[in-house]
Amino acid sequence: MPVAASRFRWGEENSLQHAQAVLEFHGEDAAEVVRCVRIVLEELTNHNKEPLGQPAFESAVVDAIKTARINCFQHRKSRLATTLAVSYFNRWTGRLQTFSLGDSKCVIVRRGAIVYETLSVLREFNVPTVVNLREQVVQKDYVVQSFALREGDVCLTFSDGLGDNLYKNDITAVFAAPDLWESEGPGLQGVCDQLLDMSKVHEKVPGSDVENDDLLFPFATAAVLEYCERVLEATKLNPTGPLDASDVDHMALSLELMQRHKGKKTLDRHLLLRKVSRKHHYSLMQLKLIAEMRTKKPDDITLFMTRFV
Repeated sequence: MPVAASRFRWGEENSLQHAQAVLEFHGEDAAEVVRCVRIVLEELTNHNKEPLGQPAFESAVVDAIKTARINCFQHRKSRLATTLAVSYFNRWTGRLQTFSLGDSKCVIVRRGAIVYETLSVLREFNVPTVVNLREQVVQKDYVVQSFALREGDVCLTFSDGLGDNLYKNDITAVFAAPDLWESEGPGLQGVCDQLLDMSKVHEKVPGSDVENDDLLFPFATAAVLEYCERVLEATKLNPTGPLDASDVDHMALSLELMQRHKGKKTLDRHLLLRKVSRKHHYSLMQLKLIAEMRTKKPDDITLFMTRFV
């Protein structure tokens, strides 16, 4: 099938630019999953002589996850629990193929705007599906998608340590520098390092005298949305009585928080798998505390960027 003229063509004349950055905070090492996925996709890329379809891509990643789980069982005591985002650049079709399990993300920035964002798969707020040693990965735990690439597109693949700590306009703002791709500009690695630094927890914003009390943070914004939904849900079940054992007016507070965070755009496209009978992971009071957070969420951060030129 011919590739459209505006679509990115993977040829010998193309040079892909890469950048990466990592911050280790508390996470269990997920390197075995990454290693197995990389080996499988490299073998497919090097040996396949025809276009790689979505079923083959999906099957390859799932097989790699199974291999990683077996290796972790055999070679070490592991508490493996990791989300996974795979970005595969299909050289035959000029398309990006993505596999997302949990709330790690892939986005495409084109001319300063986010034009593609993978879905997250959550059991409920801040409870993503994960690769672990207790349960096999099944189809409902992940989403496979694809997107047509164009020359100049920048692909960002990152863990929730970045996605939970940056608004959409935080990401696009770093691509607004007029000299970004000039020889004297920051370039791809400069953007990568800047995004990592923006995602880290700081006592206060670097170079600013503004205290955190006046700032809003993406993880709190996402919690506000969940808090409001839960308050409405609880109110329907108990229209006249208190929503919990506290003396907090959850309805009034949720509306106040919603107004405070109005207009803030988080990376929040997701699918929910929560069963109706499942007990909520967070109580209303816990959600209230998260929604009132005046700091970023401490977490590991992994970011890998590719520019198609």
